[in-house]
Amino acid sequence: KGQQQYQYDGNFDAHGFGGYEEIFNEYFRKQQGRAQTGRRDARGQDLHAQVTVTVEEALRGTERQLHFSYHTIDEAGRVVEKTKKLRVKIPAGVGNGQQIRLKGQGEVGVGKGENGNLYLEVNVTSTSRYKVIDNEIYSHIPITPWEAALGAEIMISTPHGKIKLKVPPHSQTGKKMRLKGKGLAGSDFYVVLDVILPPAVSEEQKSFYKKMAEEMAFDPRKDLLGAE
Repeated sequence: KGQQQYQYDGNFDAHGFGGYEEIFNEYFRKQQGRAQTGRRDARGQDLHAQVTVTVEEALRGTERQLHFSYHTIDEAGRVVEKTKKLRVKIPAGVGNGQQIRLKGQGEVGVGKGENGNLYLEVNVTSTSRYKVIDNEIYSHIPITPWEAALGAEIMISTPHGKIKLKVPPHSQTGKKMRLKGKGLAGSDFYVVLDVILPPAVSEEQKSFYKKMAEEMAFDPRKDLLGAE
């Protein structure tokens, strides 16, 4: 799937550029060498960072304060490290793994060279309520045995708010119901049904299960055992 890019020219912040020191030093040594030979202008390098957001934040939009270090050349031609703070706006409807381009927020250019860009990759995290796979969202919803057997209309919570869901008769655990276009970046949202048995604690409850076993004579493992 193609990724959209958003341009943002304001301020925000980021962190996590450790391990690039040797690369940056080598880059600026080359730029210094060019300056000494009369070629003083060089475009700054692009930088890359990642930010993690929740499903709700991805759908509705949010902001993040980022901190990061970068390297530049001072007036004496030495490579120095500086720290930058930026506040970034994550647009509503952003996709999982999508990159946001922040124009001019990368490495500072040399001489009249323009600054590089900062590319921010957005990662949407899974939680106990919502599981994210690519841009699809999955939510497990518990239902009772009678709702599964007979069908029912139930209220469920989604990142878009509460909705009424029609459970079809004869539903089984693991059945997926698709809500088209309700995932990330226009993808789909899936409700996964989990049939939950009520506990048999009292004698009356145990008697009910025994009666159901006698009257229904249901064997879910019959096909696994083969013909006798």
